[in-house]
Amino acid sequence: MTQSVHRPLGCESSPGAKFEFVAKQVNGPHALMLWRATSQRFDAVKGADSFVIKAGKIVSQSIHYRLVAG
Repeated sequence: MTQSVHRPLGCESSPGAKFEFVAKQVNGPHALMLWRATSQRFDAVKGADSFVIKAGKIVSQSIHYRLVAG
């Protein structure tokens, strides 16, 4: 399920990165996306975004990933 719509914060240093979403889960107002990305400069590994959504808007977001030389 490769997509390039979502660009996690901090990945601006990797233009042209290709993102792959490994898993998506939603439970009520909570959502979790697990992902990884590759680019010429860096690979982002163990990416995870979590969200709290209320009234159709993101009210809280956390993000985790690790950059390694690509």
